[in-house]
Amino acid sequence: MNVLSIHSSFNLIEKVFISTWVVGNNLEQVTFCVGIVCPTDYANAQFGKFTALSRRDFSEGFLHADGLVLNSKEDEHAVPMAGLTMLWAPEDKAVEAKVYTDFYNKINDANQNKANMMRQIQPSKQFQIISSQQAASLLKGKNVLFFTGAGISMAAGLPDLAELNAAIDGMFSPLDSYIEDILQNRTDGRASFVKQYYSLFTESEPTEAHYLIAKLCREHGFTLATESFDNLHQKTGIEPIFQNTDEVVIPNLGQYDYLVTVGLNAGIGNVDKEYRILNPHGRIIAITPEPPYYLLDRDYYINEPYAEALSTIMTILENS
Repeated sequence: MNVLSIHSSFNLIEKVFISTWVVGNNLEQVTFCVGIVCPTDYANAQFGKFTALSRRDFSEGFLHADGLVLNSKEDEHAVPMAGLTMLWAPEDKAVEAKVYTDFYNKINDANQNKANMMRQIQPSKQFQIISSQQAASLLKGKNVLFFTGAGISMAAGLPDLAELNAAIDGMFSPLDSYIEDILQNRTDGRASFVKQYYSLFTESEPTEAHYLIAKLCREHGFTLATESFDNLHQKTGIEPIFQNTDEVVIPNLGQYDYLVTVGLNAGIGNVDKEYRILNPHGRIIAITPEPPYYLLDRDYYINEPYAEALSTIMTILENS
């Protein structure tokens, strides 16, 4: 499922999860989707009028990481579903599966964040701070995956916030009208806002960091994945793997000796978790202004500007 844009909200206390998103392989043919998980009474009161929504009421069961609802709790993070209702549209197995997965991840992420705040700890405090020179030594001759996020694109210039919000509202708001438009198959007007949303990014040009990553990938056989849809990497002549959902789509993730994140303070989804499972000996190197939450004690953090760090790594690798 190629998600072009997504907007979701989650209330942990009331267990109300609402997600709206649009998918498509291009901007000409897009599909709008909605998924809701909430208490059954809330579902009846707020969404009972939408009788065409696909619906499942739960009187028992536990939602697991693989998206299955089982009668018994097979792992400690399984989410109790008794008393909850799930609603979704369009009627599609991939849409249904995404709602299960996203709700599971949202509630577990929220529980983890709450636990961290209560313990007043930062999971990333045990990482090792290294220089870009040290990073170059680690990466030499290794199989490396770069994974970039919004941070690297910010220096290229962001679209006007008012225009951006207007495009997002046009795609997904108001919720009742959005649901009705999906059910009545009248989303052409909203599709125009998808094009408007993407057009806001077309005038930006790649930064020095983008070009350095492209050169590293071409000259040293590194691989690039990104969660950014701004096409800045493509403008440098390289085609990245597009990874912007909780479902990990990066092929052969476990083969990489190092996962180097650039401009990813958050929003890494499940990539770090799956990477550690597939390659227990793998290490993450983060180049960000602030230490990200996903670093563990065996990982590394570079506190240097993106272009400066990448330029140093490039120079050392070229001369070694």
